[in-house]
Amino acid sequence: MKRRSRIGDTVVLIALAAYALPFFWQFLTSFKPDALLMRLPPLVPARFTTAHYEAVWARSVIPRALGNSLGVAAITTVLALVLGLFAAWIGTVLRYFTYRLKHRFGLISAPPPEEIAPPPASLDPEWRVGIPVSTSPA
Repeated sequence: MKRRSRIGDTVVLIALAAYALPFFWQFLTSFKPDALLMRLPPLVPARFTTAHYEAVWARSVIPRALGNSLGVAAITTVLALVLGLFAAWIGTVLRYFTYRLKHRFGLISAPPPEEIAPPPASLDPEWRVGIPVSTSPA
């Protein structure tokens, strides 16, 4: 069983290496000078250059596209967080209010379960208090 597992692991590693080889080659080629691009004997060049990257950043629309993508990603993330937090808050408040309405109209008589949290203190005080108690004599 152990030998079979090692053979399987070896096959998977060989497959991953074969899959990664074109990406490694492309990465190495991006740092080769123009004169060495079509020559194969020096697999790894003696001198690396960043001229290709400098040309991409200076003469293409990639920096602007990257900035636009980052801006859209940031706006989308903030919008999702704000809407998600608002929806969660509304869900909690509505769950409490609907329970209080059912309790007030006699549809249920049990006290609220512990998982229903009361709404924040900034809401109407009538909803925060259970049953109003009169202190004046009737």
